[in-house]
Amino acid sequence: MILAGAGTACNKGQETTPPDPGGEAGESNVDLQSRRDPVEQAATLIARERADEALALMDEALKEQPKNHEYLYGRGVALEALGRSEEALQAWRQAVAIKPGYFAALNGMGAIHLDSKNYPEAIEAFRQALQSKPDFADAHYNMGLALDGAGERQKALQALAEARNLAPNDFDVLLAIADVELKLGHNDKALAAAKQAVELAPEEASVRMAHGQLLLKAKQFAEAKAAFEVALELQPGAVDAEFALARAQLMSGDAAGALPKLEALAGKLPGQPVVWSLWGAALAKTGKFDAGMEKFAKALELDPKLAGTHVRKVEALTEAGKCRQATAAVKAFRGAVGEVTPAIEHAVEISRTCKR
Repeated sequence: MILAGAGTACNKGQETTPPDPGGEAGESNVDLQSRRDPVEQAATLIARERADEALALMDEALKEQPKNHEYLYGRGVALEALGRSEEALQAWRQAVAIKPGYFAALNGMGAIHLDSKNYPEAIEAFRQALQSKPDFADAHYNMGLALDGAGERQKALQALAEARNLAPNDFDVLLAIADVELKLGHNDKALAAAKQAVELAPEEASVRMAHGQLLLKAKQFAEAKAAFEVALELQPGAVDAEFALARAQLMSGDAAGALPKLEALAGKLPGQPVVWSLWGAALAKTGKFDAGMEKFAKALELDPKLAGTHVRKVEALTEAGKCRQATAAVKAFRGAVGEVTPAIEHAVEISRTCKR
């Protein structure tokens, strides 16, 4: 979220460009700041990652004008930037109490509820924001995310389509549309929307990553690998891209190609169980069964309930013809989770295919 003055939305993590202070080169910062609105000053400070100073500035302004809804909004944005979401929520509630329908604060409130997966509260906040400002693209976008989270996929698409109409060059909107379309089983529509996002922002590594993830879900492995490779070219050394590429290779059947990447990632991310889990799967698929079991053990030590690790372990044991061990691994999976889940049922199905 950012602060860009009263009546401005909380956007999707985008930074504002600090306003040009103007004036002569010899003027002091104090002289420059005294000529500017506190909300604008706070916006500049937050953009420069000095949210603590922005909060102090807004608190000082509120001492003189405690009922100023713009200052309360600014205080909320500073608090949110500091990770103090509950206090930000309270500040925005105060702003809305002073100025009912204040759409910027309502959008901020909705965003906090959305982050905490409190979808009904988020939807209501965005509804009120849009009632005050129907052409508020960010609120339509956020409403789409909230409706998607609540499982109302068709309504989510409608909200996102409105956001797209209002902000046709916003690639985040297109990626959100692609995600919902994929959940609805509309792979072609999902990939078409993601492709449009790539066309809008070809140099954005995050867009290439999102496109790759969608391709992976659609089981278009070669295309997914290509997308992740471009993401790595745009952002060399990015561990999320390295991990995604290794995962795509493993899923496509290229376990040997994934092995060196996963070994390197385990060194970079030793506390991530999913890395050890995938490394174990790659080792088992390349005939290094005992080493693979060791990696699975490490992954389960880090997270005993990680479903993917249990399933991969059962699969490796089944493929190796170790049927009793596969059955025991399914039993251990049940014991770790404590309830029957689709992942456990899948593990049972895999173990039943075991042939000594």
